[in-house]
Amino acid sequence: MKGIDLGYFNLETDINTILPFKIQNPNFPNSIITIKDLATHTSSLIDNEATYLSLYNLGKKPSTELSHFLKEYYSIDGKLYSKSNFGTIKPGKEYNYSNIASCLASYIIELKSGMSFDKFTQKYIFEPLQMNDSNWFYDENKSKNYATLYEINNTEDSFLKPFLNEDKSVKTYSCITYADGSLKTSTQDLTKYLFEMIKGFNGESNLLSKESYKTLFQKQFSEENMPQNMDSKEPNRAIFWCYSKKGKLMHTGSDIGVTTLVSFDPLTKIGRLIMINAALDGEDNAKAVEHFKKIIGEIEKFEATLN
Repeated sequence: MKGIDLGYFNLETDINTILPFKIQNPNFPNSIITIKDLATHTSSLIDNEATYLSLYNLGKKPSTELSHFLKEYYSIDGKLYSKSNFGTIKPGKEYNYSNIASCLASYIIELKSGMSFDKFTQKYIFEPLQMNDSNWFYDENKSKNYATLYEINNTEDSFLKPFLNEDKSVKTYSCITYADGSLKTSTQDLTKYLFEMIKGFNGESNLLSKESYKTLFQKQFSEENMPQNMDSKEPNRAIFWCYSKKGKLMHTGSDIGVTTLVSFDPLTKIGRLIMINAALDGEDNAKAVEHFKKIIGEIEKFEATLN
């Protein structure tokens, strides 16, 4: 939405009018893919799991540039190109959560702004909100404050094994598609961001224009234009945010050794932030998930006393 405020594009812009290489779903060669499609995960661009997992590497920096990977993955002459990178339903008509397509949106920001996505967010989000502990890449000056991450119950996963120490703590790692979830931040900084989003919802923030905030949080689908395959737990999408069944605006996220949730209630204006230095994915973590559900249940009871 900041890109829209700066005049880079609008939600209906065809991404191929910006990209230096062409992206075309081979199943629908005449269909366009829009910025809105990327922002609502309806672009028909699919995450190939094997390729996606290969984007993680040990070390403090990603192994290659995001722009190089995206070209190899999406352009027809790319080394990672496959028909399986694309859906079989027309763009805009089916929901498929895509980390790679989300990073394509960040790359489009890079092309239009002339700066890397990490510097763009530093200039337009982190600095204005004084989010001084937030950055996308490993920072030696801040590393002493980094939490130790853990993988408790998935340690036999062949993908995870190279990333784990003997005590199940996670080694330092990076990901080429860093913009899909590699943010290093603190509860204090993320709380500043959440406060600003609630202020924006109420028309009280200057981080974006009032019209852009309205669009950011607007439900993008109605019963008449609902995409196929929508998650029943998240029955509607805003711009990258989602709506929960209870009507909260929210986004969850997980990575190796990390589980997070950010949400706020549009009616009560109460925000909620959960950050855990362990992954809770998979059946082996079912008991841990139940414990956190109980905690969330108690938080909801407390929130009800504030109304």
